[in-house]
Amino acid sequence: MREWKVRQATSADESLIAALLEKGARVYCNLDEDRLPGLLYEGLNVLAFREEQPVGLFLAGPETTTRFRVHGFAVTNRSEIDTALVTMLPLVCQLAADRKIRHIMYLDNVDWFTRALQCTAFVPRGAVIDLEKWGHRIPSSGNYRVRLRPMESTDIAALVALDEVAFVDIWRLDASAFERIRTEAPYLAVADLSGHIVGYQFNWIGASGYLARLAVHPNYWGQGIGTRMLAEAIRFFERQGVEHIILDTQADNERSQRLYRWFGFTPTGRARDVLVLEIMSARNVSVRALITDFGGVLTRTEKLQALMERYEREWGLEKGTLQSTLFAGEAWEAFSTGRISYEDYWADVCARLGRPIPPEFESLRDNPFALDELNERMVALFRKLRSNYKIALLSNATPALEGLLERYGIANLFDVIINSSRVGLRKPDPRIYALTAERLGLCPEECLLIDDKERNTSAAREIGMHAITFTSHEDLKRHLEKVLGRSVTAQE
Repeated sequence: MREWKVRQATSADESLIAALLEKGARVYCNLDEDRLPGLLYEGLNVLAFREEQPVGLFLAGPETTTRFRVHGFAVTNRSEIDTALVTMLPLVCQLAADRKIRHIMYLDNVDWFTRALQCTAFVPRGAVIDLEKWGHRIPSSGNYRVRLRPMESTDIAALVALDEVAFVDIWRLDASAFERIRTEAPYLAVADLSGHIVGYQFNWIGASGYLARLAVHPNYWGQGIGTRMLAEAIRFFERQGVEHIILDTQADNERSQRLYRWFGFTPTGRARDVLVLEIMSARNVSVRALITDFGGVLTRTEKLQALMERYEREWGLEKGTLQSTLFAGEAWEAFSTGRISYEDYWADVCARLGRPIPPEFESLRDNPFALDELNERMVALFRKLRSNYKIALLSNATPALEGLLERYGIANLFDVIINSSRVGLRKPDPRIYALTAERLGLCPEECLLIDDKERNTSAAREIGMHAITFTSHEDLKRHLEKVLGRSVTAQE
């Protein structure tokens, strides 16, 4: 095969790039033509050549100073998609690292390009679904104690801090993004409650109204703040004469979807994949330890999930109510960090539900994993990997965890066990990840976390760890092979 050469694209390449995007054999482009000059000035853009003829293109532009989004890709030979990506991405990563960019995100549903990116170091981070609404019906105006006002430049620090706790890393906005939105968005309001900024919301207008973001500080959830902001957003669109309103939200964000459905938004049927290339993982630091979660990774939770869903139906509760009552909130956090007894925790659960607890749930009083079943395939995988890597267990758990590990016969699988109730810290507190790495005798960059909750893997990445959000045994093996650079299938 003739040798490929790559270089950074510049504004002088605009006509060449436009030709590739127009005439390439395989083209992905989510960029308006008038945005190309700006992207060439500030983006991560790479061209590939063979015998001095352009054969490939990769374009990514900034969403924040540390997160860029894929906007374009082209090849002149449709059979060379994988070759083009493998050839261009090392330079893309190098350019990104030089600019201290942390993530390159792909957000779309173009099947051939999604599949091609998944064969590289891009890792799935969920999906986004689109919803729409016609008209301006408002079921409630929300909490009128909340004052909505225009955003000021002096609010930016507080909004950045709010995003830190409200969103995982790939969705946060930074100061430069907020400043751009403040000057360009036709509608941007902050929610002020007793002098504290507790949320914000902004919109754009194009062919339809786009409800771009609605954010509420987690400490103020359930107080009608999101309802207040959403109602005012719809009134804004009504004043602008906009009948069709669209928005997108994470596919697993049931809380936001309940609010939007209440206001009359319905799914359009369009879902987009979220893939992320972490530039930190491109550094030449070998993984020497695997850190695994317990519940949902080493155990199967289907029995408990089915039981909770059964009682939610019987009691007329919204889906997810029992999950949040049992395993979220101040009492659970205090119990799982050893600050209150299981009697106090269970009393809080009973009080929040306002009804007697069925006997099937009694075993959960001091052991949240009592109804789980051991995932034997995952245990077998870690036993094999143990010959090459240290293995640690990191779990938000209770004092019952260690006894359960003994009963399962897997206590000796781990070089280190970090139980949140023993150390007084819990995920996603960055200190518990640092503690785990310290107990392993390694730096965070030498560790890889496997957890079934995106907020936990996101926090691990924040301190430099590699991380994989667990969805299934097969997906985990595929992602491990990418990160570790070796066959995992052969380990089994």
